[in-house]
Order: sequence, then C-alpha cells, then structure tokens
Amino acid sequence: MSRTPLLLLSLALFSVSCGDKDEGEPPDSDSNADADTDTDTDTDSDTDTDTDTDTGSEFSEYDDFDEDSIIWLHTDVSDWDVTSTVTGAHINYTELCVYHTMAGEWPEVLGIFPEDPDAPMEGNIWIIARVDGLWYAATFDYLRPGGECKYEDYSPAGEGPGPSTFGAVPLSTWAPRTGEPVYMFVSTVARHEPLGPLHERSDYVQLIWP
Repeated sequence: MSRTPLLLLSLALFSVSCGDKDEGEPPDSDSNADADTDTDTDTDSDTDTDTDTDTGSEFSEYDDFDEDSIIWLHTDVSDWDVTSTVTGAHINYTELCVYHTMAGEWPEVLGIFPEDPDAPMEGNIWIIARVDGLWYAATFDYLRPGGECKYEDYSPAGEGPGPSTFGAVPLSTWAPRTGEPVYMFVSTVARHEPLGPLHERSDYVQLIWP
C-alpha cells in the first residue's frame, strides 16, 4: 500500500517532464519535420552527385596529369630542387596568387630587362595547362622580391584572365574554360637568361579556372 503514492508521484513527474519538453509543439510536428529533413537530405545528395557527374564528364580526361610528360615551353625546371611549398593559391578576375614558403628568400637577379637593368626579380610564376591532350608549361610572369601575386595588369582590361598573357604557343592561343583544371607553381628566374645562381622551384598546385 505504501508504494501507490510513490508510483502516482513518479507518473505525475514524468508527465510534467514530457509536457515541458514538448510544450508548444504538436505531436505530429516532430514527425513531419523529420520527414522533411529526410527529404531535403536526399535532394542534396542527388544534387551533389549531379554536380560531380557534370564536372567529370566535361573534364574527365584531365586526371591524366603526369609531371614526367609535361612539355616545357620555357626552361625545363622539372629537375630543379623543390625547396618551396605552396601554401595557397587562387585565380579571380582581378588577381592571381601563388603563396609559397620561399617568397622573399630566393636571390635577386638583375639585368633581365634591358630598359631597366637594375630592376630586381626573384622568380617566375608558371601555368601548366592541357591543350589537345598534352600538358604544356610556360612562365606566366616575373615576380619581384617577395612577390606572390599578379594583379589586374596580367590580362587585357575587362577580359579577365586569358591566354594572351602566357605568350608561348600553344598556350598563346589556348582559351581556358570555366571549371577547367590547371596547375600553377613558382620558380627562381627561369624565363630567359640570366637565370640566377639558384635553380629551385615549388611544388605544383591545382586550381580551377573561374
């Protein structure tokens, strides 16, 4: 007989606890919310799959990148020591940057430009792109000491990044497409003589053309 009041008290406390937890929420709302959530999750999953499929179908052959098969349009730096690590990179319609650990550390080279022989240069920024099934590498521009970015002057005004800046056939006629994979890296001066006292470069990094 003494257990009955305790049982009733326990049931009352359980009812109050449940009431506080579900206050203001109709019993069916949680069920409906769960159903909606499951539906949204399935939809998102389908969307991601479609995106991957589209990207793969358009550039599916670009996974054949092999540094041993690169055709070098400027100095072949494939055997240069990799002393710098790329820590970040991006392309947009106002700048292109390749951040790396040796920026400002490589020796300056003078005499590159006859019109400005005292202008110091530290290295070159490169692009590797796929044209007609082959991967070509060419220097993109010179980098001043500590430089890691090229700004709006790296492409024709109003056109965004484009092939006219790469200056070596066939990249000079290459028209990059949005979503196209390319590779970038930096090196000590490698475009033309004089090359400088060190022959070093960074690792390669893949970027997606904007």
